[in-house]
Amino acid sequence: MLMRIARFEVMPDTVQGFEAATLTHVAHSQAEPGVHRFEFYEEEGENRFLLLIHFDSPEARDEHFTTDHYREWREQITPMLAKSIEGLTCFPVKRD
Repeated sequence: MLMRIARFEVMPDTVQGFEAATLTHVAHSQAEPGVHRFEFYEEEGENRFLLLIHFDSPEARDEHFTTDHYREWREQITPMLAKSIEGLTCFPVKRD
């Protein structure tokens, strides 16, 4: 299991378009094999959003990035971004 966190800051006049495109992307992504959770959040403040994604494996994450709906979504949202996407991949801490 791993978690991917992606943070977005969008231009103020693109918020509705970003939300609509991302909600569609979330719906497609939730149906992918290997996706355990795929959640979309708005941060406190203006124009900032998070995707929290739990993948079953690094391979499932890599496969997600090759899907048509991912590529189409990225093409849609890229012009809406106020700055580059911040991404972080996290793995569970395993204690013996």
